[in-house]
Amino acid sequence: MSLSYNLLLKFIIKNLMHIGIYGGTFDPIHNGHLYAAEEILKQTVCDEILFIPAANPPHKKDKLISPFEVRYEWLQKTIRHREDFKASDIEKSLKISYSIHLCNQLVDQYKNDQLHLIMGSDMSACFSTWKDWERILGLVTPIVMVRNSHKSPTDPKLSPEYRALFNENIVDIQTLDISSTYIKERIQNGLPIDKLIPEAIKDEIVTYFKN
Repeated sequence: MSLSYNLLLKFIIKNLMHIGIYGGTFDPIHNGHLYAAEEILKQTVCDEILFIPAANPPHKKDKLISPFEVRYEWLQKTIRHREDFKASDIEKSLKISYSIHLCNQLVDQYKNDQLHLIMGSDMSACFSTWKDWERILGLVTPIVMVRNSHKSPTDPKLSPEYRALFNENIVDIQTLDISSTYIKERIQNGLPIDKLIPEAIKDEIVTYFKN
């Protein structure tokens, strides 16, 4: 392989747009999500975070989730002033939100970019149970969020090569003690949610979950 080819390859890789795929139910999106996204931009090569609300996540089939259109609108209103935060409704048409289906569509959509799949350490610890997990790793690079400097548990069923891939892409995030469930409980108990929810959607969230 020639020197000129190697230099060209390095130039192409260096100038790729690195996009972090941040999926979740976002029911509702809260400041914990935004803080994690900020840290990923700071600590990784990602230039942009693509928030993708899940339409029908397989691990939440028995849970009541707000309509997709409502969650997507909250997300859009929250990030509309951020150039490095984007939202996608790509999962809207999916019957079940498997990551492999999402990754296949995104690779086609972002042919000239490098994609990074963001997940929590609880997800990375059982990655071998994901549908077509090997194909996923052929399409995207994982980014694992670890809370408060805790060691990331790697899936023991993965080969050493794959475990190393996860261990090389860890983001240490100091936990904000926020969850969507906690926010809903506070609203239903008439408690304030200041500093938990983005100001742009706070009143709307209170009204929606109070009823």
